Amino acid sequence: MNNTHSISTLSDKLVPFLQNVQGILINEEARRHIMDVAAHLPAALACSLFGFELRLNDAPAVDMAFSTIPDLPPHPVLSGLIPELPLSATMLKTREWQRICSFAASWGKQDSTLRGILDILCLEFDLPAPAPEKAVPLVFFGVESQGQEFRRRSGLKDVIVLEECASRFFGVPIREEVVACLHRCHNTAKNYGGGVFQIGLMLSRPGDSIRICVHNVDKKHVYQFVRDIGWPGNLEDLNQALAGPCAAFDRLALAFDCAAVLPGGLSPKLGLESYFKNKAQPDKEPRWESALQTLVDDGICLPGKAEALLRFPAVTRLLPFSDPALKALPGYVVPKAAARGLHHIKIVLEPEGGLSAKAYLWCGYVQ
Repeated sequence: MNNTHSISTLSDKLVPFLQNVQGILINEEARRHIMDVAAHLPAALACSLFGFELRLNDAPAVDMAFSTIPDLPPHPVLSGLIPELPLSATMLKTREWQRICSFAASWGKQDSTLRGILDILCLEFDLPAPAPEKAVPLVFFGVESQGQEFRRRSGLKDVIVLEECASRFFGVPIREEVVACLHRCHNTAKNYGGGVFQIGLMLSRPGDSIRICVHNVDKKHVYQFVRDIGWPGNLEDLNQALAGPCAAFDRLALAFDCAAVLPGGLSPKLGLESYFKNKAQPDKEPRWESALQTLVDDGICLPGKAEALLRFPAVTRLLPFSDPALKALPGYVVPKAAARGLHHIKIVLEPEGGLSAKAYLWCGYVQ
């Protein structure tokens, strides 16, 4: 970042969100890796919902992610429209960041064909990053409830919008094998009342896989759904996950990895994103404690991490501060507090067999 605007680096804004977080969740090494990348990102990324992803076994690594829509403050920064909040010059030299910024700029234009039909863009950083000054994120495109009516009136299918986003990002159509897999997942999910709502471009990972995320398939239909799409993973592990770690949660989203080089297009790895209704926190949702205890009993969560997760939600009042650069953001309001909480749990069916678990934590400013 330009030293003139060092006050507006993301690392400064993360401090209150990480205050009093127990070390078993985010230890000093993980915190350092977070700050190493955040020091090269603009503070505006904290002005929308963001969060952290951590493994519930003894692995200390913690990833971070950010989201934006055209009408929220982070978007004009990604689009390069706020000179006071520049992205790192080193990052902007990379092809991946050039594509991210170009896509964001196109999406944000009032006359863009994507505006109103694509609901959200998310950036997720795998940490530690080999070179923090040019860390490349995973890029996720999402269609949720906001643009549903507009897409319906326009005769656009969600899956077509997502396919178009990936093609525009890369500047070329995505491979036919991947398109076929994407449509197979979506069309089959429709038979069970669901559909593909998000795809991810795994830019910082080896290979050219795309993450396909399916929602609104009821838990009782998940087993048959994955069989229908030809998922090549372990069905016994799936049954174990549905009957055990996932049973307490209200709904699931399914995350598949798809690549042209895979037989049938799908990896045997499967993520079961497990949510409570309205993302209720432990003080309002007593099932959090029993759900985490099930993970501990199944040997996929450390007892100390389960206890620390229950204590993670917090609201930290902020002292009044003035940040001239952030004031340049359209719609920016000085926040009064930094809030954080539990977002969801992911149960992962590993390709080699067996289960693992991750926790997703949300953070955001409140007024």
